[in-house]
Amino acid sequence: MTPKKINWSENEEENLARAWIAALEDSVTRPKFWIKVGNIFHELMGCQNRSVDEICSKYHDIKVKCVEFNGIYNFVINNVHEGDPFVVAMNQYEDTKRTPFKHVEAWRILRECPKFSE
Repeated sequence: MTPKKINWSENEEENLARAWIAALEDSVTRPKFWIKVGNIFHELMGCQNRSVDEICSKYHDIKVKCVEFNGIYNFVINNVHEGDPFVVAMNQYEDTKRTPFKHVEAWRILRECPKFSE
């Protein structure tokens, strides 16, 4: 019997973004990087409810969606001069992807990190 998948909360996603940024400050190798992210994440959450594999997988899922949204947002900021840029970007993302952008708080944290866009 496979364990039941537990959905990630918005708070977990925010702390994952914070943990990823904090781990960047250390110059660790790739395998150790995700262990570091996991340790920081668990410290921020106050518990160890996610494996390193879950953390790595979730980060990559969030990053793909945040990068896509960030591209739309930057286009709107530079080219659309009517309406609230954030609302316009949210609407364009939903029109393009056929689903709403659900990682707003994680995006707000990640977009401030120069390494995020690489």
